[in-house]
Amino acid sequence: MNDKLRISGEAIRDRKHITFHYFDGVREVELYLVGKLKTTRNLVLSAWHVSGFTESHSKPEWRVYTVAKIRHLSILDREFKGGCPKFNPKDSRMREILFAVDRDGHSNPEDK
Repeated sequence: MNDKLRISGEAIRDRKHITFHYFDGVREVELYLVGKLKTTRNLVLSAWHVSGFTESHSKPEWRVYTVAKIRHLSILDREFKGGCPKFNPKDSRMREILFAVDRDGHSNPEDK
C-alpha cells in the first residue's frame, strides 16, 4: 500500500482532518471516502473541503480529489465527528470503495 493510501486509511479510521497540496494550493478536508471512479478508474478522495485554496472560491462543500495529483499529504490533529448527512458511504460514482466512514460516523478501513 502506498503512503497516500496508508495515510488516508488512518485519517478515515481516526476521523482526522488531512491537509495536502493540490494544483497550486493547500487544502484542508474531512476525508470520508477513498475509492476508484467508475468513469476514469482514477483513485480519488471524496472529502468535505473545510479550508484552503479553491478555484471557485466557494463555501465549504464536497469535493473529489484525484490521488495522483495530491502532494504532501498529512494528517492533522483535528478530529471530525463524521455522520455528515450529505455523505453517501455507497457512492454510486465509485467502481470500488477502499475506505469509508459509514453514515453513523464510524470508519471501515478494514472492510473492503
